[in-house]
Amino acid sequence: MGRQRKRYAIMIDYRTSTQTDNEAWTDAERIPRRYQTALSNCSQTLLRAANTAAQRQELLNQALAHLVDVVGVGRAYVVQEFVDNEGVLCLRLRAEACAPDVYSHLQVPSNQRVPWSLLGLQVRSWLMEGRPFGGPTEMAFAFNPDLIKLFQSQVSPLLSVLLLPLVMEGAFWGFIGFDDVQEPRQWDSDQVALLSTAAEILTSTLQRWELEDRLREQAARKATLAERQRLAQDLHDVITQTLYGLTLMARTSREALREGNMQTLSESLEGIEENALVAQRDMRMLLYQLSPLTLPTQDGLDTVLRDRLRRVERRLGLETELHIDSMIALEADRMEALYYVITEALNNSLQHSAATRVSVSLALRDDRLLVEVKDNGRGFRSDRVEPGMGLARIAQRARLLDADLIINSTPGAGTRVALLLPAERGDPIGG
Repeated sequence: MGRQRKRYAIMIDYRTSTQTDNEAWTDAERIPRRYQTALSNCSQTLLRAANTAAQRQELLNQALAHLVDVVGVGRAYVVQEFVDNEGVLCLRLRAEACAPDVYSHLQVPSNQRVPWSLLGLQVRSWLMEGRPFGGPTEMAFAFNPDLIKLFQSQVSPLLSVLLLPLVMEGAFWGFIGFDDVQEPRQWDSDQVALLSTAAEILTSTLQRWELEDRLREQAARKATLAERQRLAQDLHDVITQTLYGLTLMARTSREALREGNMQTLSESLEGIEENALVAQRDMRMLLYQLSPLTLPTQDGLDTVLRDRLRRVERRLGLETELHIDSMIALEADRMEALYYVITEALNNSLQHSAATRVSVSLALRDDRLLVEVKDNGRGFRSDRVEPGMGLARIAQRARLLDADLIINSTPGAGTRVALLLPAERGDPIGG
């Protein structure tokens, strides 16, 4: 006879009325192997890189799809607990995978804010103790007849459910759930144990993503502080020195006027005019850098670069050109890093090159992205880079992007700053 399995609240019977005991055990013994393959596929899927919420949701969906098939359920999903703005303890559906012809709940807006009281706070208490909850819905939710009616009225009626807690760093985070829309199945200990392993895999992934977000936030804060310190240094080195020069020239002009020395007065006034224009240029550049940067979409890079060229270079009398190939795929953090490299190169042109024309381009070269900033300024000997030209900051950002940095410049022939970095074709970021 078949072996007796440990029962939770509910238990599934693998045998049909036409199977012998030996056939039943053959099927049962295959289940752990199938689960092992599914869990391995689930784990491998969740090891892929994902930085955005959309990317992470897609990986969760794919991982859950492996489980849907092996468990033979209509739906698998991940639900997160949160407190809404009104202080109500709620649930939101974070990811989902459905069998063919089973109605998806993921795109239903109301499923992003479901009060725990609707599902039952006793269910939460059960899960918070680390115990699985489930069984045929008429039995598992017998305490709430209205909820059973709601389950039965769905497009794909919910006949059985299994919920497994997700706990991160000792705190209840939410749960992974499995819905059977074919029969009021009973879940046995083998399935619960193996699906608990899936819950552990998900928990590990969610913890890793949370840690990555923390590290990214810390890096962003450090980068913001470094940027503020750099701007403060620029204000001191550039604007303060220019204003000090204006003060000296104004004093010289006053003395020349008192002495009646018109030549010195004229030269001093010319110097005042020239330095005032330099201060205006530098202040315009620094004020733009203090403006908040927003790159909400792939098209954002094109938009902010055009805005930069319009508000700074063109107002200072430079001719500008911008070209960005379509179908360049860039993640938000890479777009932002590229923006800062480009603006740093533009700043160098303004401060050091005396250029009258500058161009910016982003172009695909096979599987690499070529970023170029070129000007027609005075240039310099690349083997004699002067301090304060900002090239060290560009080189540092290039290393963070895993990019090759190329600087071509000769006296009288302008300067070219170029980066080569990996790129993928995707949605257009501008044109």
